[in-house]
Amino acid sequence: MESSMKFKAVLFDLVGTTVIEKPGTIIGCFDDAFKANNVEIDMDFLLSHRGRGKKEIIESLLETRGIPKETTLKVYDDFRRNVVSRVSDFSSAPGTDEIFYYVKSLNIKLGIGTGLPRSIFELISLQLGWNDGMFEYVGIAEEVGTGRPDPAMIIQMMKKLDINSGSEFLKVGDTAADIQEGKNAGVRTAVILSGTQDSDMLRNEKPDYVLESLSDIKKIIKQ
Repeated sequence: MESSMKFKAVLFDLVGTTVIEKPGTIIGCFDDAFKANNVEIDMDFLLSHRGRGKKEIIESLLETRGIPKETTLKVYDDFRRNVVSRVSDFSSAPGTDEIFYYVKSLNIKLGIGTGLPRSIFELISLQLGWNDGMFEYVGIAEEVGTGRPDPAMIIQMMKKLDINSGSEFLKVGDTAADIQEGKNAGVRTAVILSGTQDSDMLRNEKPDYVLESLSDIKKIIKQ
């Protein structure tokens, strides 16, 4: 792990990083949505694409099967309904609130990004007691126009907060797509080995920092 640095902003991923799900919740919501539309799914494909925008994942899988794009919206709508029905399956990752307040206590801008639609993000936020003023930036993949590993959310957050140097910005996630997003934006990256993807695969993406838990963020943010 590299020595601590002075950052002006941190963008956290949502599910798998700052929010945990009951085992198999997201994958189960995908599975049920595809089955409802008579589509066979590839679990390995879904796991390897965790971290990307949810509509993009659906589009990619359907494309590999030669299924018309019109089916995408049907599957996506079913997926969203499934997640809403299981929103109680989501809870804060251990230490999340403490880290959020620690980051803000250092006058570092706090952002959160997700491949879930805003309506579901707001449901999860309400359940966790996150207030509207907690984040200086909220990135929603379908609103930005593209999801990870495209760096659009990071670029948008940097522009909003007038941050020009990638060395002053930290992206924190738990998937290969999170690391790739950060690298594509030219910012620092930290991966937490607590998600659904293999740790060796994540290390092979060569993030700047590898963390065992969210609380390890304190070790790399200069006080």
